[in-house]
Amino acid sequence: MAESPRVDPITLEVLKNVLIATAEETAAVLRRTAYSLNVRERADFSSCVCDARGRIVAQAARIPIHLNSIGPLLKSTLKRFPHDRIAPGDIFISNDPYSGGQHLPDVQLSMPVFHNRELVAFTAALAHHVDIGGAAAGGLANSGREIFHEGLRIPPIKLYQAGKPIEPVMDMIRANVRTADVVLGDLRAQVAAVQLGARRFEELVARYGRDTLLAGIEQLIDYSERRIRRNLSALPDGSYEAEEWIDDDGVTDEPACVRARVVIAGSDFTADFTGTDRQRPGSVNSVAAATRSAVYYAVRALCDADIMMNEGCYKPVHTVLPAGTLVNPLPPAACNSRMIVCQRVVDTLFRALREVAPKRVVTPSYGCAPNLGLTGRHPDTGRYFVFFDGNHASWGARHNKDGIDGCTSGPSNSANSPIEAIEVRHPVLFERYEFVTDSGGAGRYRGGLAIARDFRSEADDGLLTVQCDRARFAPGGYFGGLPGKAAEFALNAETSDEQALHSKATSHPLVPGDRFHWAAAGGAGFGDPLTRDPELVRRDVRDGKVSAAAARDCYGVVINETSGKLDHAATTRLRKEAAGNRSRRHGTADTGEQAGARQVDDAAASDAEGGA
Repeated sequence: MAESPRVDPITLEVLKNVLIATAEETAAVLRRTAYSLNVRERADFSSCVCDARGRIVAQAARIPIHLNSIGPLLKSTLKRFPHDRIAPGDIFISNDPYSGGQHLPDVQLSMPVFHNRELVAFTAALAHHVDIGGAAAGGLANSGREIFHEGLRIPPIKLYQAGKPIEPVMDMIRANVRTADVVLGDLRAQVAAVQLGARRFEELVARYGRDTLLAGIEQLIDYSERRIRRNLSALPDGSYEAEEWIDDDGVTDEPACVRARVVIAGSDFTADFTGTDRQRPGSVNSVAAATRSAVYYAVRALCDADIMMNEGCYKPVHTVLPAGTLVNPLPPAACNSRMIVCQRVVDTLFRALREVAPKRVVTPSYGCAPNLGLTGRHPDTGRYFVFFDGNHASWGARHNKDGIDGCTSGPSNSANSPIEAIEVRHPVLFERYEFVTDSGGAGRYRGGLAIARDFRSEADDGLLTVQCDRARFAPGGYFGGLPGKAAEFALNAETSDEQALHSKATSHPLVPGDRFHWAAAGGAGFGDPLTRDPELVRRDVRDGKVSAAAARDCYGVVINETSGKLDHAATTRLRKEAAGNRSRRHGTADTGEQAGARQVDDAAASDAEGGA
């Protein structure tokens, strides 16, 4: 067998960028031609280029938790359809979590690319569909006890053959979803996206030649692996443990725990989840592919930002996922709410590494953005509708920066749905959209603020489903940082008819005029709040992000509520008194986290002076 040619560095850099551009253009086509607001506005989709073996080669900057599972689902497709059963014009479809997918609303399309009758690549696009059938609209059946309650499960099959749609498959999908026009419209957008991606890859083959392009792909994968390993080698070898808790599973009120032990040995990173709770009857379980995606995201966040994302990034990363647990359930376990566990996986790994990589980790945030599905009949048209949306919360704080206010978490990375676009399509009217004062955990660096959104429903026969967490266990901070505010949900808040709503309520009936209040948890703080710059606290009070009472009680900062000015003398006295009380309560023994806090203070000082 002839040895592959070595691609020179200049050509390799060009190939890297055109491959990424191909994935990005695929994403642009999908977003611009989609029907649903969830794809067009929230950008809840992903796209990438894979090689003929199903390895990710290049990906668009979309949803991290999606992208790392596109490869596993494509590899499952290749097991069912070997190369000799794949022809030009074929397009494959699947959403099966137990074949490498994530959860049923995430439907993936993959299209082969041929050169001289040889299969050389795939283009893939995954989109979160607003409905996939099942017991609750939007695929949000939190109360489902098995995957069969959650919607239409599609194993790897062909959606198109030789360039033409397979109509019985289209009919099957049409018959199982509530808003077929929107779902099939988004599917057609995915088809257009992967077809465009395939054409672009064919153009690359024609321009650079088959051998050069495929050799360049191998070199890019190897280079990404080397860079990830170089970053991991900078971390001290050792074993680091942590745990995070989930409120409940949506069926029982029993909390659930994700436990992890991180082992760093040279350039290898192992995440061992032995000790994590058994799988639950509700839908919070995370299948293996989704859990690994969360681990890969956490590792990627520890490394340099400019490393090309491809299969090479994952080679140094190993996972131990005990079967039958929250992080690797046995079928037919329900798994629609898997993002709750995925976010806890990230939080647990970051917490485990907070003392050895304080400048890389982020404190916990909302745990899972509140997603909702509202269904019913539109009072003006009488037609059935599905309103699917998510509410942004915030980032946790970092070693030298406050958390980002009103922003989705890193693993999600979805965008905001403008309320005007929502109101035009659905019988809802938004009455509140604002930051939640004091929702960010206090710290040397404050956690990001959550957003509260209230809307009034005018739907006939309305049913509301919510998917969220962190209403019981607020996100905890690092190095003395305080927790963020817990999530909250209510119907008809601040009225005589106020009713608390569970964070995983399923198909709760609404009558026209009911008002739904939803706010995710705020991000946790980083570092001792008593060391925060008083001027930053004063600015937060001025901007309504922190109340004057919280400035005094949490930060030891006294603000004159009439003038809004900082009382320096009173602040100095209050902080000295608070520090003394703390010493008397806890003694003078120095804990590992306190030692780590000093390292964080030193790092912050270095940053302020132009250091790393």
